Amino acid sequence: MKGRSTKKAGSTADNNQRRRGCPFFVRLFAATLALTVLQFGTFLAMLFVSGEFSHIKKYAYDSVSEKTENRKNYVENTLANKMPLVYEAGREINDITERALRSNNADYGDIKTDKALCKQILHDSVDTISSMLHRGLVNDAYIVLDTGSLYESGPKGDDTSDTLATVYLRDVNVTDGFASERENVFLEAGSADIASEFDVMLDSAWTSHLQLSGGEKGSFEFYYKTLRTARENPKTDMADLDCWTGFSAISETGRESMRYTVPLVADSGEVYGVIGIGLMEKTVLSYIPGNDLPNERSCYILGVDMDNDGVYVPQLNSGAIYKRVVGSGTVISREHSIGKNVYDFNTKSTVSVPTVGTIKDVNIYNADSPYKYNKWAIISISEKAEALSIYSTLVHLFTVSFVISAAISILCTIFMNHHLTAPVRKISRTLEQNRDSDEIINFESSGITEIDSLTDEIKQLQINVKEQSSRVSKIISMAVVGIGAFMYDTVKQTVFISESMISTLSCDKLPGCGDRTIPYSEFSRLMAEIDYNNDTNIAKLFADVYSGDDGVIISRQYPLTTDAGEKKWFSLSLRRDGANILGLVQDVTQSVMEMQKVKYERDYDVTTGLLNRCAYQHTIEKMFREPKKLKTAAFLMFDIDDLKYVNDTYGHDFGDDYIAATANVLKNFHYHGGVVARMSGDEFNVFLSGFDTKEEIRRIVAEVMQKLGESYCILSDGTHYKLRASGGIAWYPDDSTSYEMLIRFADFAMYTIKHSTKGSIAEFDITKYTKDSILITGVEEMNRIIDTESIKYALHAIISVRTGRIYGYEALMRPQSEVFKAPLDFIRIAKTSAKLYEIERLTWKLALRTFHEYIKEGMVPQGAKIFINSISNCIMDAKDIAEIERENKDILNSIVLEVLESEEANSEYVHAKQEWISRIGAMTALDDFGSGYNSEYALLTLKPDIIKIDRSIISGCDRDEGKADIITKLVQIAATKNTLVLAEGVETREELKKVIECGVDLLQGFYFGKPSFEPMKCTEQMTGEILDLCVEAESERANGTI
Repeated sequence: MKGRSTKKAGSTADNNQRRRGCPFFVRLFAATLALTVLQFGTFLAMLFVSGEFSHIKKYAYDSVSEKTENRKNYVENTLANKMPLVYEAGREINDITERALRSNNADYGDIKTDKALCKQILHDSVDTISSMLHRGLVNDAYIVLDTGSLYESGPKGDDTSDTLATVYLRDVNVTDGFASERENVFLEAGSADIASEFDVMLDSAWTSHLQLSGGEKGSFEFYYKTLRTARENPKTDMADLDCWTGFSAISETGRESMRYTVPLVADSGEVYGVIGIGLMEKTVLSYIPGNDLPNERSCYILGVDMDNDGVYVPQLNSGAIYKRVVGSGTVISREHSIGKNVYDFNTKSTVSVPTVGTIKDVNIYNADSPYKYNKWAIISISEKAEALSIYSTLVHLFTVSFVISAAISILCTIFMNHHLTAPVRKISRTLEQNRDSDEIINFESSGITEIDSLTDEIKQLQINVKEQSSRVSKIISMAVVGIGAFMYDTVKQTVFISESMISTLSCDKLPGCGDRTIPYSEFSRLMAEIDYNNDTNIAKLFADVYSGDDGVIISRQYPLTTDAGEKKWFSLSLRRDGANILGLVQDVTQSVMEMQKVKYERDYDVTTGLLNRCAYQHTIEKMFREPKKLKTAAFLMFDIDDLKYVNDTYGHDFGDDYIAATANVLKNFHYHGGVVARMSGDEFNVFLSGFDTKEEIRRIVAEVMQKLGESYCILSDGTHYKLRASGGIAWYPDDSTSYEMLIRFADFAMYTIKHSTKGSIAEFDITKYTKDSILITGVEEMNRIIDTESIKYALHAIISVRTGRIYGYEALMRPQSEVFKAPLDFIRIAKTSAKLYEIERLTWKLALRTFHEYIKEGMVPQGAKIFINSISNCIMDAKDIAEIERENKDILNSIVLEVLESEEANSEYVHAKQEWISRIGAMTALDDFGSGYNSEYALLTLKPDIIKIDRSIISGCDRDEGKADIITKLVQIAATKNTLVLAEGVETREELKKVIECGVDLLQGFYFGKPSFEPMKCTEQMTGEILDLCVEAESERANGTI
């Protein structure tokens, strides 16, 4: 080691010598380089002042802009050549339609009622449509007639889509003509007879009629928008009503096209359909080839600004580079200009590469067109570096020139340095030769005043170092935290130890006092005595440091035992300095203890001493990486019962005692290898694994549950409050091998037992989970519905027996969700999640808003009532009630308050609601009378204005005299109290006849119509039937047959 030490020492000393000052070479080189930089800086400044860089950059931008302008002109001319063909075909269709109307002695209104007429018009139009497809070199050609509801198959009142008559042809290859290459033409939509007669193949997505949905915002914007605009602008020429729309498909499996559509407007001004053409993506892409641009890192974009806000929405792009230059946050507009007709679209985008773009508007609309503000544009976008490649090349050449000049400066500097630094090198050799000497070094005169002054200062420095070394040791000893220093001389095999290190390590056995130098062997023995576990292995550590680079610090922390027998933690930092190893020892006992405390608090719950959520999950995930060791395992989830009661009654300090006492019992699982953790306020998780059978685990769980039931917590008033917790078990691997699923299953089992038999533990049951899992999974969906107010209200008609007309409507909740198949599931989740108040508030707000809108639209009869199903055990606060009154002040007297079906009433809330209803002049109704939830006692105490007889009594009352007697007696009782009786759930004519004979006042049921989102209106037939049955019943009463 000594031989290697000498060699390394010289090299290290040489390196250190160079680091201590600025070499003459560096100074000389700096001056030369500064001159070179000045020359190039002057040249660069001249280029900038003359504007050459700006001219080059402008030329690069203009090249992209000019290419985009040329491409825009090509697209504009191409589209403009196709548009007159559609207008011309529209005129031909008008003539065809006129002939068909004359031959059938019909008018344009008959198109919506006469299928044969529609078929004739479409049949006679096929040649015109196919000619338009062939001549226009387009993918699609079509005609769509506004046939209204002529082809709708759904029952009246259903929310169905429009079904319209059409002929929709598609040529998948526009280079082939219709006449010569008919195998490329398909019938997308239209009568199969047309396909057969004209020898056209049916497309795989063929349909006989167009199924339109979504309105102007959907796939059929081309139809709805064109038709509406034509009807809103009756005096505008048909050629000015043409409309281009974006890419969409006419069926779920069809291919998308952008379409040019013209309305079919008769000479009389009647708008009876549309005609148009379509271009598929591959056709439009042929108009904007990406290789047309100056560089390959560019692409064209077909964009449209429908809102006239200056922002263009991409419809199509022509290059794979698109995803690289267009990302989230890209805004294609002229807002951020970086040059003439050049813009930055990605100022707020996630795109990482700088880009430039141009926008060229395509003029496809006349000045009188209603769509003149809908702007289509050809947009090019490029990586900025590629667009400015000429500019970048110039900068690159300039940089290369500068580097070459700098290299020449280095060569010149090396040559001069070699001849001017000889005296300095002589001093360096003298220092290297006397490096290990303790004597003061004497230097020969160099003949240069400055260098001789330097050697004198070096001599004085040696003297000062010896004096300063003892001072440093004394300063270190003054530190509050124990710090000691030492230096290992690998050449002399000695170790210098400061006095502070001896006191830090409490090494009183060393001879002498103050700073001292001892042999390396004695230092090793000293470290071995205090490091009885050989944690430090000082010899290996020194070897590792010595084999490394100079200046690199290696730090370690070790537990050592001092001479006094006290165990402490020390930080040992080593650094190689040439042939020496410098060491620093620091007492870090306090910081280590604090770190251990922080680590404990990080992984353990302070209140219970159990693992916290994060540490528990980490432990379980680690165990699940070795599934064979788990064998039969159980995941248990516990929830403390009555914690809220303890907190509210005795305070949170005793609540914490309650939690800690429960945790102490659950710690018994530790004895069986269980992992126990507190997951949240009152929730604990336990994982037991490595068992052969479930019975072993069940016995352990039973023992702990028994101990829990026998344990108690002493509260502030001295009460021995028994501990109680509900739990759920999910089995591994029977229930699942997934940690996440076991959590969900155990949580479900716990949830089930907590809402049935508190203080027990239940095993997961997949049958119950399949049935009731919505209680857990539906909470998030319920919150979404409440937050977004995604609830609609269907109206179910209530009819007056006396008039046979609409008396009112019952508002029935319909959550807009795929999760909740029935409203009662939604109410059930809201109840378990304490969200009934929000449901009550939304019911009043949205139901009355819906009714208010129908009144404004004239869709409900004047004076009609609105029946609101209010939640019986919930009441709104004064603020929400005031808001309801303010927003609906003109219809307050139309309200009829109901108690929600199948809900036990809170009498205090019900009476408070009755007082409010009475104050605003509204009415109350007792719902589901006879169902078991609202008894005769409720009838006497609530004194409602209307009694709604439950469907269970109405159903089959025509065949069951007992049910008929109940209805009759209830009518008689109600008559004495001036109360109306409503028969709920009438579904057959026989039931209708019987309840009228019994004397009910109001009717409701599927016999008259199902609940719908459009208010039902009574037909004359329905009214006549009810009045006839009333007359018949009166006659029978008069004859005594009833």
